[in-house]
Amino acid sequence: MTRSLRCSLIFLALLALLRAAQLSLASQRSFWEDEAATARLSVLSYSEIIAARAQDNHPPLYWLLVSAWGRIFGQDELGLRSFSILCLAGVLALVYALAAKFYSPRAAWLAGLLFVASPYVLTYGHNARYYTLAAGLSLLALLSGEHFLEGHKLWGLVVYTLSGIALIYTIYMGVTVLLGINLWWLVRTLRGNYALRQVVAWLFAQGLIGLSYLPWLGTLVGVTNRNFDPAFSLASLPSALAVRLGYLGFAYSVGEFFSPLYPLVWLGIGLSLLILLSALRRLDAPTGLLAGVLAVTVLASVLVSSLSVFPQSAWQNLSNRTFFVFPCFVLLLAAGLDRLSVRPMRVGLSLLLVVYLVGAVNVFTGRQAVKPLLIVPWVEVMEKLQVESRPGAIVFCSQFDTVCPYYVDRFGLSRVPLSSWEQALAGQPAEVWWLQNNIGGYDYARQQEQAAFQALQAAYPHVEQFDYAAQDASIRQIKARWLGQEDYPYRLNLYHFKPGSP
Repeated sequence: MTRSLRCSLIFLALLALLRAAQLSLASQRSFWEDEAATARLSVLSYSEIIAARAQDNHPPLYWLLVSAWGRIFGQDELGLRSFSILCLAGVLALVYALAAKFYSPRAAWLAGLLFVASPYVLTYGHNARYYTLAAGLSLLALLSGEHFLEGHKLWGLVVYTLSGIALIYTIYMGVTVLLGINLWWLVRTLRGNYALRQVVAWLFAQGLIGLSYLPWLGTLVGVTNRNFDPAFSLASLPSALAVRLGYLGFAYSVGEFFSPLYPLVWLGIGLSLLILLSALRRLDAPTGLLAGVLAVTVLASVLVSSLSVFPQSAWQNLSNRTFFVFPCFVLLLAAGLDRLSVRPMRVGLSLLLVVYLVGAVNVFTGRQAVKPLLIVPWVEVMEKLQVESRPGAIVFCSQFDTVCPYYVDRFGLSRVPLSSWEQALAGQPAEVWWLQNNIGGYDYARQQEQAAFQALQAAYPHVEQFDYAAQDASIRQIKARWLGQEDYPYRLNLYHFKPGSP
């Protein structure tokens, strides 16, 4: 068997494994909050999507594409998520190609295996969000930009320019990938002998990318103003950076379905650090490029998160929002393993895969979820309400929730805004279902919800409670004791108020 055929077969095997794992999770899991927002947007017209994104914190390209995709393949969980899985297959192909180009065929299959097996990729790879599209565009910009810088091929510059434009219209922080590439280009230009026309061509491409963003520049300014925390203090910056960098390193190394108090976590983090050091001990051109892009993007993302008006939620969202640069982390891990001799490489890879395997089992079973909102079985809950609700029943969703209203409306149940609870109860509904899903939220309207809950208890003597998405006890302890978050045993509490004796 030739080396080329062997590499192709390994890639196809990894692609099949990726597809099977991601489709299984996509079919198994309900949407979480951000995905529900995607589903709501996907049914709007394209002009409405652009207008909605202009008022939010994201550029519009992903939502336009997934809306077009959903019109063909469906707007349910599997329909919308299948677009992300398709993009993820492209990310795997680019990871494989970059590792082979930058390092060796062995590094290619190492990178592919680590990417497919990563609990972090299992968690976010299938999400109906922009994560995988942004990751694919980032890698495409890296690969095509490197082709131009190495071989001065015009097609490389054209692809780089187009992928760069698409990237910054997919995620604002995508500009940090381009910044990292340009910093590396500057270093290489100062060291090398590049012809003036090549330098001019490269700078012209950056200008085109910048000019393409002029129609959206005003929107970006508005997003910046809305999200900046005017009460931010420089004194709090060191601790904010430490928490965010620590959490992001944890998520990249072992995923988010591990309690940090579990010893296997520290094995995974320690191994990842050692393997990265193995990669960085020889800072050649490709390693410098990958390390530079990763460093620039992570540091910029952490800083922006620290300045956010919603700091508590922002650091937890860092992991999914920086998915687009995670392939650089995987490529560096593969380079580090590839630079070891055979026996240390096998030992390191085997131990890391053991950690990944346990993390993958946790992902599929929903155990030790650092963010329980990812595992709420909304479809199961809605099916329960459909079967058990009496005629005239109404449903309340807790304040500031996004996913509950989506599912209640999708399943055709009678939803009443919790802010209108007094008017609703005046009509004496046959029974009331209340889905409490915002415990620990930064906008938790506790007084209003307590008043509504007490009124329901007085009006309906019989109340049943059903709990979903348990939070691991050790994770609860960490969040409550060290991070100052509100403690809760379950992410979703379902209350069923009905007349009759308890």
